[in-house]
Amino acid sequence: MTRPKKTGHRKLVDSRKVFPVVCLLPWVIGLVAFTLYPTVQGFIFSFCRTVVKSNGEMIMEFMGLDIYKRVLFEDKEFKMKFLIYLQQIGLLTPMIIVFSLVTAVFLNSKIRFRKGFRAIFFLPVILMQGLLYNILKELNVMEVKGLNDFFIFSFITEKMPGFISSPLMYMMSNFILVIWMSGVQILLCLAGLQRTDARIYEAASVDGATSWQCFWKITLPLSKSFIVLCGIYSVLDLSVSSINPLTDMIKNRLIDITTGFGFSAAVTWLYFILILIFVGITAFLCNGCRIREPKVKPLK
Repeated sequence: MTRPKKTGHRKLVDSRKVFPVVCLLPWVIGLVAFTLYPTVQGFIFSFCRTVVKSNGEMIMEFMGLDIYKRVLFEDKEFKMKFLIYLQQIGLLTPMIIVFSLVTAVFLNSKIRFRKGFRAIFFLPVILMQGLLYNILKELNVMEVKGLNDFFIFSFITEKMPGFISSPLMYMMSNFILVIWMSGVQILLCLAGLQRTDARIYEAASVDGATSWQCFWKITLPLSKSFIVLCGIYSVLDLSVSSINPLTDMIKNRLIDITTGFGFSAAVTWLYFILILIFVGITAFLCNGCRIREPKVKPLK
């Protein structure tokens, strides 16, 4: 009897196992060299007072938790800019979510030039990057000016208490910024609306449901996961954008000889913890909120 020839199948299987590893190797090297190593080094800097001499020599003095205590309890600039950041997250994030959902419902309806409107609302996502955004920011075109000239807004500022009028005026004055930062969120809400079967709305209309009832009972419940995703993305987008004062503080204190790398590193890690907390709160609120459904009147 003749022995069957070896087909080399085992070698082919081994090559299939090695090929994905070879493809992932550049990404792994980049992750270790440009992400993990700077992260660990920054964490070490946050516990040390670092001084860089004129010849490039770096001297590190271990300070323990003293730098974190200084940031939290002594530095007034951090407290002031943290309050501004808290105001941005607490007021702009709900506005972006609501505006994105309402705009997505409008763009998902059967209107003329629907694709053109979608492109217009996504255009600010491209323009918000790079030099153009810095120019627009310097020209102060991101805020609505002259609101106090209108009767309704002057009534809000004069007649309403400060804890109500201040947030309302802040949201109205930054409405243009909300439009500019809602492009990705609109696409996410559109994806949630387009995955909904149209036959559900047809069945609801046959049963006598109005458009308002369809929105509360069908659109919102089925888009809940996408609303959570929009909330998380909005928090992260606001946290890393150039309008956030804490990012400027980290960059400016990095070259300050009185604080140095250690102070900026400590602020960075505290800021990272704050972002995780706000992301968790946003996900909890968006996922756990219960919308009161209107009562459906029986058909006569």
